[in-house]
Amino acid sequence: MAWRFQIPFRVAQLRRRARRDIPGARTGSNTGDDVCAWIGACMLTRSSSLRDFYEAYFSSGKEARVIQVGANDGIMCDPLRRFLVHGTNQNIRAVLVEPIPYYYTKLRNLYADYPNITVLNVACGVSWGRAPIYFIEPSVADQMNGDGPPNDWAHGQGSFDRNVVKYWIERNRFRGEDYERNIDHYIESIISVDVEIIPLSDIEMSGQNDNLFLNIDVQGFELDVIRGIDWGHPPAYIVVEDYLNEASPIDKYLIARGYFYLCGRVDKVYVHASG
Repeated sequence: MAWRFQIPFRVAQLRRRARRDIPGARTGSNTGDDVCAWIGACMLTRSSSLRDFYEAYFSSGKEARVIQVGANDGIMCDPLRRFLVHGTNQNIRAVLVEPIPYYYTKLRNLYADYPNITVLNVACGVSWGRAPIYFIEPSVADQMNGDGPPNDWAHGQGSFDRNVVKYWIERNRFRGEDYERNIDHYIESIISVDVEIIPLSDIEMSGQNDNLFLNIDVQGFELDVIRGIDWGHPPAYIVVEDYLNEASPIDKYLIARGYFYLCGRVDKVYVHASG
C-alpha cells in the first residue's frame, strides 16, 4: 500500500523530526489519521508492514527484550528467527515459550548455544494450572502439505481447543484430492498432552518492560495470554495474531490498558502509549 501523506500526518512528522537522531527513541501518536510511532530512527504508520516493525525494533539501538509465546520449533514460519540467529553477537535477550514437548525439544536444541535465549516448556494463560493441548501427531503432520504450498503448516496447529485444530484441517481442503481423501485420518490424528500453564507475570523478563516486545501466536487463546501480563510493567510492544477487526475483544482489552493499534492485518502491532 502506498504511503498516504495527509495533513495531520505531515504535522506529526515535523513534530517528531528532532527524535530521529536519538538512538532507541520511542514515541507515538494514536489520534485519528495521525497514527504513528517512532522506533529508533524509524517512523511507522498504519500503512507500515509487520516486517517494517520487526526491522525497526531490532535495529533501534536499544537492547531487544523479547518474549515469544507459541514459538513452535523456532524455524517454521517464525518471523523472529532471522533476528535471533544472530543473537550471540547482538544486543538481544529472549524467552521462547513452547508447551508441546516435541516442538520444545527442537526449539531447545536449536538455541542450545545461545546463552541469551531461554526456552520454556510451558503454556501461558490467565493463571497457574494444567490443561490438555491438542495438536496433530507430528509424523502425520509431515504428510499434510498436499499439493502445496509446501510450508509444513500442520506442525503449527496447537490449541487448547480440539475444534480449532479440526477447523484448520478442514479449512485446508484446497490442498488437493489426496488431502481431501485423507481428512478423516488427519482429524483422527489429533492428539493431546497435558501441559503446565503459567501467567506471563511469572516470567522474570516480564517485569523489565523498557523496550519489552511480546509476540503471541497461540491459536485462539491470545487473550488468555494477554490477561496474564504483569500490568504494573506493561510491554512496550505486543504483536498478536487476531483475525477479527479493530473492535475485537483483544483490541478493546489492550486499548483499555493504554495501547494503540499501530499496523498489521492478521498479526497486529500494538504500542503502549507511555512511550
